[in-house]
Amino acid sequence: NYHKHFDVDVPYAYVKDMWININGYKDYNMEHIHGSALYSGVYYVHTPKDSGHIEFIRPDGLLMDSNWYDMKRHNWNFLNSNKWWLPSETHNGYIFPSYYKHRVQPNLNKTEERYSISFNIARGEKPKTYT
Repeated sequence: NYHKHFDVDVPYAYVKDMWININGYKDYNMEHIHGSALYSGVYYVHTPKDSGHIEFIRPDGLLMDSNWYDMKRHNWNFLNSNKWWLPSETHNGYIFPSYYKHRVQPNLNKTEERYSISFNIARGEKPKTYT
């Protein structure tokens, strides 16, 4: 269903890799992208109060800043902002294009860790089935 938003043909997609993130007090993830994948995602297993959110950075942010610096925005969103964040909420998840630069804010909860599962989805050939 996610492919439909992009209006592209992807005959076969698969989970290329996945990993668990455990972020303790002041732990964070630096700005990065996920190469050689179509989409990336995160599922929040446990996110205590003040454990940080995921932030996205537009690749054309510098250009946007120079041309849109004086634009009055009625409602800030991912189309009219060069950065935006989404809340990390327990049992919630996001899928996004792997080329989106993103980072995870520090966990400022001194007593609890933030747990999440991240993954990359790639395209490929459908495996042959043998009978």
